[in-house]
Amino acid sequence: EHRLTQEARLELRVVDDLGRPVAGARTRLSILGRPSELPELAGSTDALGRATVTRLPAGRGDVYVSAKGYPIAGPIAAHLQPGATRSIDVELIRFGSIKALVVDQRGMPMQGVRVELRPTQPGVDGRLGFTAADSGRCLFTDVVPGQYALSADRANPVPVEVAPGEVHDVTIKIVE
Repeated sequence: EHRLTQEARLELRVVDDLGRPVAGARTRLSILGRPSELPELAGSTDALGRATVTRLPAGRGDVYVSAKGYPIAGPIAAHLQPGATRSIDVELIRFGSIKALVVDQRGMPMQGVRVELRPTQPGVDGRLGFTAADSGRCLFTDVVPGQYALSADRANPVPVEVAPGEVHDVTIKIVE
Protein backbone atom coordinates (compact mmCIF):
# COMPACT_ATOMS: atom_id res chain seq x y z
CA GLU A 1 0.00 0.00 0.00
CA HIS A 2 1.37 3.39 -0.94
CA ARG A 3 0.62 6.29 1.43
CA LEU A 4 0.12 9.69 -0.14
CA THR A 5 0.34 11.64 3.11
CA GLN A 6 2.82 11.55 5.96
CA GLU A 7 1.56 10.46 9.33
CA ALA A 8 1.64 12.53 12.49
CA ARG A 9 2.74 11.54 15.99
CA LEU A 10 1.42 12.71 19.37
CA GLU A 11 3.43 12.64 22.60
CA LEU A 12 1.70 13.32 25.90
CA ARG A 13 3.33 14.03 29.26
CA VAL A 14 0.94 13.93 32.23
CA VAL A 15 1.87 15.39 35.63
CA ASP A 16 -0.09 16.37 38.72
CA ASP A 17 -0.30 19.88 40.18
CA LEU A 18 2.94 19.21 42.11
CA GLY A 19 4.79 18.30 38.90
CA ARG A 20 4.89 14.55 39.63
CA PRO A 21 4.34 12.12 36.72
CA VAL A 22 0.92 10.44 36.73
CA ALA A 23 1.39 6.77 35.83
CA GLY A 24 -1.60 4.82 34.51
CA ALA A 25 -3.57 7.89 33.44
CA ARG A 26 -6.08 7.01 30.73
CA THR A 27 -5.69 8.95 27.50
CA ARG A 28 -8.19 9.32 24.69
CA LEU A 29 -7.79 11.02 21.34
CA SER A 30 -10.72 11.81 19.08
CA ILE A 31 -9.74 12.87 15.56
CA LEU A 32 -12.26 15.44 14.35
CA GLY A 33 -13.79 14.68 10.96
CA ARG A 34 -12.11 11.26 11.05
CA PRO A 35 -13.04 8.56 8.60
CA SER A 36 -15.39 6.04 10.15
CA GLU A 37 -12.75 3.29 9.90
CA LEU A 38 -10.39 5.25 12.21
CA PRO A 39 -11.40 4.41 15.77
CA GLU A 40 -11.11 6.68 18.74
CA LEU A 41 -7.61 6.07 20.12
CA ALA A 42 -7.12 5.21 23.78
CA GLY A 43 -4.13 4.31 25.89
CA SER A 44 -2.47 4.95 29.22
CA THR A 45 0.64 6.64 30.54
CA ASP A 46 3.79 4.81 31.61
CA ALA A 47 5.65 5.20 34.94
CA LEU A 48 7.04 8.55 33.73
CA GLY A 49 3.58 9.88 32.87
CA ARG A 50 4.20 9.59 29.12
CA ALA A 51 2.04 8.22 26.32
CA THR A 52 2.76 8.20 22.58
CA VAL A 53 0.32 7.73 19.72
CA THR A 54 1.81 7.10 16.27
CA ARG A 55 0.54 6.72 12.72
CA LEU A 56 -2.05 9.47 13.04
CA PRO A 57 -3.66 11.32 10.17
CA ALA A 58 -2.93 15.03 9.95
CA GLY A 59 -5.70 17.26 11.22
CA ARG A 60 -7.25 18.35 14.49
CA GLY A 61 -8.06 16.15 17.41
CA ASP A 62 -9.22 16.47 20.99
CA VAL A 63 -7.26 14.86 23.83
CA TYR A 64 -8.84 13.80 27.13
CA VAL A 65 -6.91 12.52 30.15
CA SER A 66 -8.34 10.92 33.27
CA ALA A 67 -6.92 9.27 36.38
CA LYS A 68 -8.25 8.25 39.78
CA GLY A 69 -8.16 11.19 42.19
CA TYR A 70 -8.28 13.88 39.47
CA PRO A 71 -10.99 15.64 37.45
CA ILE A 72 -10.91 14.80 33.72
CA ALA A 73 -8.70 17.11 31.65
CA GLY A 74 -9.97 18.02 28.20
CA PRO A 75 -10.82 18.62 25.56
CA ILE A 76 -7.26 19.73 24.77
CA ALA A 77 -6.84 20.71 21.12
CA ALA A 78 -4.16 18.76 19.25
CA HIS A 79 -3.27 20.13 15.82
CA LEU A 80 -1.46 17.31 14.00
CA GLN A 81 0.84 18.20 11.12
CA PRO A 82 1.94 15.69 8.46
CA GLY A 83 5.30 14.13 9.33
CA ALA A 84 5.58 16.05 12.61
CA THR A 85 5.49 15.18 16.29
CA ARG A 86 3.12 17.20 18.49
CA SER A 87 4.03 17.26 22.20
CA ILE A 88 1.45 18.21 24.81
CA ASP A 89 1.99 18.58 28.55
CA VAL A 90 -1.13 17.91 30.62
CA GLU A 91 -1.45 18.92 34.25
CA LEU A 92 -4.04 17.07 36.32
CA ILE A 93 -5.23 18.94 39.41
CA ARG A 94 -5.94 16.70 42.43
CA PHE A 95 -9.43 16.62 43.92
CA GLY A 96 -9.96 18.03 47.40
CA SER A 97 -12.30 16.87 50.18
CA ILE A 98 -14.50 18.50 52.80
CA LYS A 99 -15.36 16.98 56.18
CA ALA A 100 -18.42 18.77 57.51
CA LEU A 101 -19.69 18.68 61.08
CA VAL A 102 -23.18 20.00 61.83
CA VAL A 103 -23.66 21.25 65.40
CA ASP A 104 -26.36 23.05 67.38
CA GLN A 105 -25.82 26.31 69.28
CA ARG A 106 -24.29 24.38 72.20
CA GLY A 107 -21.80 22.64 69.87
CA MET A 108 -23.53 19.25 70.05
CA PRO A 109 -23.58 17.19 66.80
CA MET A 110 -26.90 17.16 64.96
CA GLN A 111 -28.01 14.16 62.94
CA GLY A 112 -30.24 14.03 59.88
CA VAL A 113 -29.57 17.59 58.72
CA ARG A 114 -29.29 18.08 54.96
CA VAL A 115 -25.93 19.62 54.02
CA GLU A 116 -25.33 21.11 50.58
CA LEU A 117 -22.12 22.10 48.79
CA ARG A 118 -22.59 24.67 46.03
CA PRO A 119 -19.91 26.22 43.78
CA THR A 120 -19.67 30.00 44.01
CA GLN A 121 -17.36 30.67 41.08
CA PRO A 122 -18.12 30.67 37.36
CA GLY A 123 -17.11 27.60 35.39
CA VAL A 124 -17.55 25.07 38.19
CA ASP A 125 -20.68 22.99 37.80
CA GLY A 126 -22.54 20.82 40.19
CA ARG A 127 -24.20 20.87 43.53
CA LEU A 128 -23.69 18.08 46.04
CA GLY A 129 -25.87 17.20 49.00
CA PHE A 130 -25.69 14.75 51.89
CA THR A 131 -27.62 14.10 55.06
CA ALA A 132 -25.49 14.30 58.19
CA ALA A 133 -25.02 10.94 59.90
CA ASP A 134 -25.76 10.20 63.57
CA SER A 135 -22.41 11.78 64.44
CA GLY A 136 -23.44 15.00 62.69
CA ARG A 137 -20.73 14.42 60.10
CA CYS A 138 -20.70 14.12 56.32
CA LEU A 139 -17.84 13.82 53.86
CA PHE A 140 -17.63 15.38 50.40
CA THR A 141 -14.93 13.65 48.34
CA ASP A 142 -13.68 14.21 44.78
CA VAL A 143 -14.37 17.95 44.98
CA VAL A 144 -12.91 19.98 42.11
CA PRO A 145 -10.65 22.71 43.56
CA GLY A 146 -12.37 26.08 43.78
CA GLN A 147 -14.67 28.23 45.88
CA TYR A 148 -17.84 26.84 47.43
CA ALA A 149 -20.56 27.59 49.95
CA LEU A 150 -21.42 24.86 52.44
CA SER A 151 -24.90 25.24 53.87
CA ALA A 152 -27.58 23.51 55.91
CA ASP A 153 -31.12 24.31 56.99
CA ARG A 154 -31.21 27.11 59.59
CA ALA A 155 -27.49 27.85 59.16
CA ASN A 156 -25.57 30.63 57.49
CA PRO A 157 -23.58 29.43 54.45
CA VAL A 158 -19.91 28.80 55.21
CA PRO A 159 -17.46 29.80 52.45
CA VAL A 160 -14.87 27.10 51.67
CA GLU A 161 -11.91 27.32 49.31
CA VAL A 162 -11.00 23.80 48.25
CA ALA A 163 -7.33 23.35 47.40
CA PRO A 164 -5.87 20.45 45.39
CA GLY A 165 -5.28 17.34 47.49
CA GLU A 166 -6.35 18.92 50.77
CA VAL A 167 -9.00 17.85 53.27
CA HIS A 168 -10.92 20.77 54.78
CA ASP A 169 -12.65 20.44 58.16
CA VAL A 170 -15.69 22.71 58.37
CA THR A 171 -18.20 23.18 61.20
CA ILE A 172 -21.73 24.35 60.37
CA LYS A 173 -23.60 25.86 63.31
CA ILE A 174 -27.37 25.59 63.23
CA VAL A 175 -29.18 28.72 64.44
CA GLU A 176 -32.32 27.93 66.44
